[in-house]
Amino acid sequence: RFVVPSAHREDAMSDAFAERSGCGFSFGSGCSGSSDTNMFGAKKANRRDVLK
Repeated sequence: RFVVPSAHREDAMSDAFAERSGCGFSFGSGCSGSSDTNMFGAKKANRRDVLK
């Protein structure tokens, strides 16, 4: 069954393409793409840790 959502989020924005090419969320590192923070609480494994 196809349901049309009642909250039209596309109408809430003044410009539908305002968020295009955004970074999403980050842990304070901006758009760099690398961070020492792990969302799952474990130590971040790097290539050397895996090969040992």
